[in-house]
Amino acid sequence: MKHSPVLHKKLYALYKQNGLTEQRREIVLQFTGGRTDNSSDMTNKEIISLINALQSTGSKTGSKERTIKKLFHLCHLYGWQKYDELKGNDVVDVDLLNAWLIRYGKFHKELNDHTSAELAKVTTQFEIVVNQLLKTI
Repeated sequence: MKHSPVLHKKLYALYKQNGLTEQRREIVLQFTGGRTDNSSDMTNKEIISLINALQSTGSKTGSKERTIKKLFHLCHLYGWQKYDELKGNDVVDVDLLNAWLIRYGKFHKELNDHTSAELAKVTTQFEIVVNQLLKTI
């Protein structure tokens, strides 16, 4: 193990709290860029980053609208935006987001078809992907 048992326990507590225990290996694989699917092989820096990502999206008390705003913010970071002439600025390219949610999202359905709990899970999943991209830049 490349990190402390305390961090390891914290990570597993967050998996359980967010309902992501079954997806933990997939999350680690995405977060480490395919290097490993075992959290025991993560470095201190990686596990701390993953814990922070899970904590920031783990609030189940948040509203669906707040979760969607966070997801849209991540889309802007990822570059999934298009110019809206009526609004005169860039907006989220919902078509790209829906395509990703259907293909890669845990529940394989469009944004508006998710419940609040499902939306929190796919937002966590998407945030891990975006964080991984930002780490490579």
